[in-house]
Amino acid sequence: CNKKCKEFNSHERAHRFRTIQLQVAKHLNIETFDTYGMTDTEFARNDAADAVHYKYNVTRMETHMLLNMIC
Repeated sequence: CNKKCKEFNSHERAHRFRTIQLQVAKHLNIETFDTYGMTDTEFARNDAADAVHYKYNVTRMETHMLLNMIC
């Protein structure tokens, strides 16, 4: 990630985006899969370049949870 990417994808902005996204989904009665619980941890922050782009460990956990929800 370059400097601009880190600037525009801060944890604060990611939190605001998720909050708005969840409010809209609730209003439209849409079920969502939010990984915030997994990514808002010290472990995830150490496995990330910013608040959006995660490396192998966090991405793998998110993928497994999504597959478990679908299957």
